Amino acid sequence: AFLRVNYDENNWKLLINQLKNKHDEINSINRATLIDDSFNLGQAELVDQLLFFEVLEYLKDEQDPLPFIPAFNGLNTISSLISDDYETNELFKVNFNYKIT
Repeated sequence: AFLRVNYDENNWKLLINQLKNKHDEINSINRATLIDDSFNLGQAELVDQLLFFEVLEYLKDEQDPLPFIPAFNGLNTISSLISDDYETNELFKVNFNYKIT
């Protein structure tokens, strides 16, 4: 069975803060799960869809490849959803690149 975990807004903020400051205190499987959950919960409109991007901001400091898998999966999904709109797709690429560099 596959389980998604949703947190209240305050706990999401605390988790994001932890990721940004000392992400390695959360093991890489759980970091990957947070990324995957934030994307899929956003897709289901159970959380703000921008939460996914807030979670991803810590990736500039990530050394383990595992969290990048759900990150790239989510980004590829978003990119394919907006691929027909050139301007939106270009803005997406520029803004996302800015956030993680």
